[in-house]
Amino acid sequence: MTDALMGLIAAAEAEARPHFACADCDLPNGCPEYCWCGVPSVEAAEAMGAKGGQAGDGERLAFEAWMRGHCWALCATWDGKQYRSDAEQGGDVDPRAMRTRQLWAAWRDRAALARGDAQRWR
Repeated sequence: MTDALMGLIAAAEAEARPHFACADCDLPNGCPEYCWCGVPSVEAAEAMGAKGGQAGDGERLAFEAWMRGHCWALCATWDGKQYRSDAEQGGDVDPRAMRTRQLWAAWRDRAALARGDAQRWR
């Protein structure tokens, strides 16, 4: 196959992929959903926020290290599924533990978006 033919095939494949507006790219047709700039599409981010991303223990431990690096207290304990404080065991809501859950969700979802997991949630 010639280089010219391979270039035409690549261009046709790129045109067939969905494109999205991306403030970080200046491609004429916008970004493909997961492009080289590393910024997820608005649509992928919204889908991820609606459903939540997947993460394992490694991602959780990285989040906890990131929190320590910022000198931010977790204010909650991982119970195997989520972060909860002792005060919440009776059904009350602890605002500090809720903040930890919000930060965890943001960390987890952004990591999942970076891996391209949002395609699974569409």
